[in-house]
Amino acid sequence: MIRSSLSALRFNQLSKLNPLSRFSSCHERTETKLKRVFEEYRMKNYSHTLPSRFKKEIICVIDTDRDGMVTIDDINRLLSNIGAANRVTKDELKEVINETSLNHPASSNANQSIPVDKITQLL
Repeated sequence: MIRSSLSALRFNQLSKLNPLSRFSSCHERTETKLKRVFEEYRMKNYSHTLPSRFKKEIICVIDTDRDGMVTIDDINRLLSNIGAANRVTKDELKEVINETSLNHPASSNANQSIPVDKITQLL
């Protein structure tokens, strides 16, 4: 009882310091889910390819206009193409993009896009 009260108190204190802490944990779960989807696809279809080569090929497919930014539609199209569209919702992708936009000033939250380097981290 005391331990759970202390944990709740600590969480409340951290939430006050970082108002995005609850959002961040959800964001981390979505990032983990995306990483799992991409890794499963890589192991099934690119198991004999170096992970770095797989990342380069995925980035070439996803960043069609070569502007260094990836939109939510680009990610959805990729997930659909690899048969994983039902594993990550559009709302979850929006969470990842919104969180990334807060951490990367170059990101355009209005266009719901994130830098290619962030997508590379998810692969």
